[in-house]
Amino acid sequence: MDVVVAARGDWRAVVRRLRDQTCAPARVIVESAEPGGDLPADVVVVAPGRGVATARADYVAVLDERDHPGPAWLAGVADAAASGADAVRWGVLTVGADGIVRDVVIPPGSGAVTGRPRAGIALRRTALTADGRIRPGTRAAGIARLLVTRRGAPAPAAPPSGGDRPVVSVVLPVRNAAATLGAQLAALARQDYPGRWELVVVDNGSADRSMALAEEARPRLPALRTISAPTARSAGVARNAGVRVAAGDLLLFCDADDVADPGWISAMVGALADADLVGGALDCSTLSPAFMDEQPVPLPAQGEPLSFARSANCAVRREVLAAVGGWAEHFPGGAGEDVELSWRVQLAGYRLGYAPHARMGYRLRPTLLGVARQKWAYGLTGALLYRTYRNAGYRRRPWREVLFSWFWMVRHLPDVGRPGTPRRRWIRYAARLAGFAAGSVRHRTAYF
Repeated sequence: MDVVVAARGDWRAVVRRLRDQTCAPARVIVESAEPGGDLPADVVVVAPGRGVATARADYVAVLDERDHPGPAWLAGVADAAASGADAVRWGVLTVGADGIVRDVVIPPGSGAVTGRPRAGIALRRTALTADGRIRPGTRAAGIARLLVTRRGAPAPAAPPSGGDRPVVSVVLPVRNAAATLGAQLAALARQDYPGRWELVVVDNGSADRSMALAEEARPRLPALRTISAPTARSAGVARNAGVRVAAGDLLLFCDADDVADPGWISAMVGALADADLVGGALDCSTLSPAFMDEQPVPLPAQGEPLSFARSANCAVRREVLAAVGGWAEHFPGGAGEDVELSWRVQLAGYRLGYAPHARMGYRLRPTLLGVARQKWAYGLTGALLYRTYRNAGYRRRPWREVLFSWFWMVRHLPDVGRPGTPRRRWIRYAARLAGFAAGSVRHRTAYF
């Protein structure tokens, strides 16, 4: 297979990455107005727009100069082409100049393609007309994986190794959490992890005594750092701010209203030996015993096409988080960004693991207003996740299930007048269903 690189500037980096492919291209054809100079025999430079016409192999794949193909990219394309497809498209992850994910495009399993060949597609040469256009009626097979990362800038450099730099960084976003933060800080101070680690507390615009409590904890947490991210509008922004200053190779995340078990860090570090992203266990029995019917489903039992690690208790390798573009910053509130990150990590070829012994005492929202706000936020993200990941297996609920849900809400409307579990359950379901509807309008994607 020949590979065409559409270049406007320096194209040598992508050519080097192509040489690292597990399945080597027959030739690399660079479309550039600049002469190539002394080049290897399998690399040629042609005028812009002439790359596909110059190809000699039966199949030709097109990349952008900003593309970072994964090591198995060309092998994946070749496998799809061998199935008989006249065209192949693959998933592309776009990362901005700030290193943060901007877009995720997963192609459909099949679909018509038209126009001229462009970055993100491979074609059989017989599918092209004499003037270089794709023949009418040509259909493409889609690869539901993120095989290529398109970067606006080089990936962030890893922190220098050696010295007394901590290997583990715990990132803790805080916003008006004075009522609960002290318990989490005390729990982190009791960790039994024998190695070096630090705690990065990110102030997300708190107006209470949260940061004063953090300062008071310094005697118990000498490797404590505090930073300010007052303009953050999502949990993803706050976590990325913490990651930028964190020194560790292993990044652990928790929330200010929960309580970590003493062995939490040790268990997370152990789990990361066999995985790239890890989710821990959440336990409501201590902090929210009255709401055990709302206990989060453990990661292995989630039943989704792709499982996810909850942001309240997760860990990731720094190089993996940087490779996929960090936490998404466009999710509203504190909902959905952990699902999105987990799916993006897995579709990029990394491993998700579960750490059952990395236990976190989990606090559910105690008030009806808090529950309603949380479930509304969760509902809002449903349409956004579906719009992005539907071609990777994420499905809408069947209409029969949707209608049953709304019928249940109407039938149980009297529960609003019944205190305790019935009222709380009704509020939970109603807020989430309303969020689904509002998200469908906001993101122009039906997800009810």
